Amino acid sequence: MLLRRTTKDRYLGGVLGGLARAWSISPVILRVIAVLLLLNFRLIIPVLFIYFLCWVFLPEDDDAVQILPPMRVSKPLFGDIRRSRHTRMLAGVCGGIADYYRIDVNYIRIGIAAVTILTLGWGSLLYGLATLLIPQEGM
Repeated sequence: MLLRRTTKDRYLGGVLGGLARAWSISPVILRVIAVLLLLNFRLIIPVLFIYFLCWVFLPEDDDAVQILPPMRVSKPLFGDIRRSRHTRMLAGVCGGIADYYRIDVNYIRIGIAAVTILTLGWGSLLYGLATLLIPQEGM
């Protein structure tokens, strides 16, 4: 099976999206694994080097030629949560979660702030991860 970088489901070079397409899994799973690997300081350089090599040497998808079999449609990892465009203060994560669960956005904001304070900043890392993993409304 030929590996290709995706041109549609990408954040940087499309490497993880292409791997996910080849393995018929959600690219969110591979992105979470990559972020967790990058949290280990000994693995930062090797992971980034391997990603860069894949970015350079894997060709991009050619939409005109269907090389891989069509990917099965997988359910989103977080349901159908979307980052909100209308109730946002930073990236719209809290607004999107509040819209999904139909609760007031301020409860989510207070919860994220409490988690950030109680975990000495780890809540902000989770918010950043959610910003990368949850797609924006209308996309």
